[in-house]
Amino acid sequence: MDEFEEIKPENLPIYKKGRKIYDTVKEIIALIPEDNEILQDIKMQMLSDAAMLTVKVAGAEGGDL
Repeated sequence: MDEFEEIKPENLPIYKKGRKIYDTVKEIIALIPEDNEILQDIKMQMLSDAAMLTVKVAGAEGGDL
């Protein structure tokens, strides 16, 4: 690969691992009962945190970090 060729975040191993974590979290939160408000809040936090992993990696790569 040419040193000036753009690296796509989607091809980075850490980005791929983040996607796997997100997919796993989605499977876990599907098990949370809808009638438990506390667990519903935690569910949304888990999903948000898992989604941020890949966003942060893409942002860092875009900023050449």
